[in-house]
Amino acid sequence: MPTHCRIWIPLLFIGVAPLAMAACRAAAPEPTVDPAVAATSASTTPELGNAASGFPAATTAPLAGPSAGGPVASGRGIFRVAFRSALDPVPINTMHAWTVHVETADGTPLEGATIKVSGSMPAHRHGMPTEPKVTADLGGGDYRVEGMKFQMRGDWEIYVDVAAPDGESDSATLPLVLP
Repeated sequence: MPTHCRIWIPLLFIGVAPLAMAACRAAAPEPTVDPAVAATSASTTPELGNAASGFPAATTAPLAGPSAGGPVASGRGIFRVAFRSALDPVPINTMHAWTVHVETADGTPLEGATIKVSGSMPAHRHGMPTEPKVTADLGGGDYRVEGMKFQMRGDWEIYVDVAAPDGESDSATLPLVLP
């Protein structure tokens, strides 16, 4: 905050608010965007990995869009997890469903697994206002998750806990940006 704004702000309480606010606005610099930073933060669309399922190939780049993402390797590298929202783009304050796709590290769809989904906004230290539930094993490694709802825009992390029928278990964290 410019120094003269710190001087004017106390004057807000004695009735010269319009003058104080105008002085601070006039002195505030225009925000600028470094072209190098803008170029490196632009999102790119990854190539499709499994065209039949519609899920993108694994990538370390930011997600291509808010309605689909992944696959992301689980913490121990046992599984790969991807998602696709039933609504495009992912809405705010609207209950909707996702399809979560789970496969083994070698790309084999994981069927018959127990899946749990949750999410949070680490920067805001809160989670989702709902508790999503898997309502159907759709086959081919796809699971229907109902009860997805986001109460605000920003950077989210979606946590997918996977327990395979053979007893192996692991978790994946998928980043999601809701602009």
